[in-house]
Amino acid sequence: MDPNIQPPVQPVQPQPVDQPVNVPPQTKSSSKLLVIIGVLAVLLLTLGSGYYVLQSQTQKPTPSPTLVSTVSPSPAPTTDPTANWKTYKNSKYGFEVQYPTDWYAKEYQDFFLLFGKSPEPKELFPLIHPWPDLYIATSTTLLTEQELNKSNIEQGATIEGQSLNQRKYTVTTFAGVKANQRVGLSSGLVDSNQITQISFNHNNYGWTISYPNTDYKGNHLAIYDQILSTFKFTDQNDLSSVTQETNGFPIFPNAEFINKNVEAPCQGETSGFTTCNSTTYTWETPDDGDKVQSWFNDTTKHPEWICKGGAGSYESARSFSVQTTCRKATLAYGLSLEATLDKTTIKLVIRNK
Repeated sequence: MDPNIQPPVQPVQPQPVDQPVNVPPQTKSSSKLLVIIGVLAVLLLTLGSGYYVLQSQTQKPTPSPTLVSTVSPSPAPTTDPTANWKTYKNSKYGFEVQYPTDWYAKEYQDFFLLFGKSPEPKELFPLIHPWPDLYIATSTTLLTEQELNKSNIEQGATIEGQSLNQRKYTVTTFAGVKANQRVGLSSGLVDSNQITQISFNHNNYGWTISYPNTDYKGNHLAIYDQILSTFKFTDQNDLSSVTQETNGFPIFPNAEFINKNVEAPCQGETSGFTTCNSTTYTWETPDDGDKVQSWFNDTTKHPEWICKGGAGSYESARSFSVQTTCRKATLAYGLSLEATLDKTTIKLVIRNK
């Protein structure tokens, strides 16, 4: 090829020029809306991320529940303050009573039993009354029916405007026996009169229990009530001796023997059914009074004994009492039936010789 010959020059093609795109201009309100949306999106994203991180750090796995067997606690046992006390027993007079371990029980003559805190006195000072603590005494002199039934306030004597020997008497029971309680309401002529005294008859003896009060209103130390709450007659549940004393008196099958009580001689003339100058034996049964009365009137139940006569007096719709006479050969006994809704009291009365 001839070097002087130049190759043909290719024409340059013109490059297309991008035509400008007409974009409509944005308004100011649209721009503000986009900015607000963006800010909210960033804020929500930030809060969500923070909450997730916080939960990841603080949340712990919940352990599986463990079954635990529970036992209900037993109620605390009631403490008996007399549980470890000493016991005094007397077979002659047929009773026993408990007293604190740091106290003494001392007998004087026949029969005076003094309880008090140790040390134990060597002799009794009869002119010092009331004694510092509790005493129990017996006597062959029985209380009269009038003394047992006394229920009033004795004004005593008034000296220089001061009331002396003022006393309150109340009919009560002690150890299942009818008793009379005397409480001193003012100072006495001879002694302090600041005492509580309980008197009753039992087993052909007159009994007196006395302890000092802390004032003239009958208030006293609780220890005396605790001691006397343990007092009980040990001869009253001897059914063999009761059967012998009552000549085998037929008692109702479901009756429980309660006690016997010796009543003092009558004061003046008496009429009708009375218990003075007698020994009363008491039983109780939950059976109906009519049922008990029918049993005693049925001679086939006890052919040697005949219980007939007597009139029942209905005191109210809920109770009644019947007095009658039971005979065995030449022996005559008084029988009293006192019935309420829940029990019947059977009292056998035997005249003392």
